[in-house]
Amino acid sequence: MTNKNSHMHLFIAINFNEDIKNGLCHVIEKFKTYTSKGTFTYRENLHLTLVFLGEVNVSKIDRIKAAMDRIPSLPFTITMRGISHFSRFGGDIYWVGIDKNKDLIDIYKRLSDELTSMGFAIDKREFKPHLTLGRRIIAKDTFDENQFSDSITPLQMTVENIALMKSERMRGKLTYTKIYQKIL
Repeated sequence: MTNKNSHMHLFIAINFNEDIKNGLCHVIEKFKTYTSKGTFTYRENLHLTLVFLGEVNVSKIDRIKAAMDRIPSLPFTITMRGISHFSRFGGDIYWVGIDKNKDLIDIYKRLSDELTSMGFAIDKREFKPHLTLGRRIIAKDTFDENQFSDSITPLQMTVENIALMKSERMRGKLTYTKIYQKIL
């Protein structure tokens, strides 16, 4: 039996500045009017996941930090636009897309390769950068995804760092905490 305190639920992410969070919260509030059910992402949890690590023994955190530090990169700009969804039984996952970006894909690939070589089990699916707006969403029959997507003003942000994040439930609320940051 493993000691629950010796493990953390981890992922590496790009966190958003306040302007981007404001823009995304505006999209979420507008989108809510077209839904009949769902759980929406809290403002403080808005982020772009680069690599999902899952349950990790705390003794391996220094290895993750070292892998992040070995990623050579300079700041780069990402553009978020449009809305789409992943179909799920019981309600869909709706998200905002990220424009194709060589720098973003390079960081993802280098992190994945580095962590895989260290023995971490990294998902082998194609990297589809997106930021989740909500889960278990039931859209109203009148919702036109294409029209709504076209109505969203694209958001741009310069990515200056990546962060190792811990995910946990605190008093019933999903909470993300930055435990390490690598400046690009």
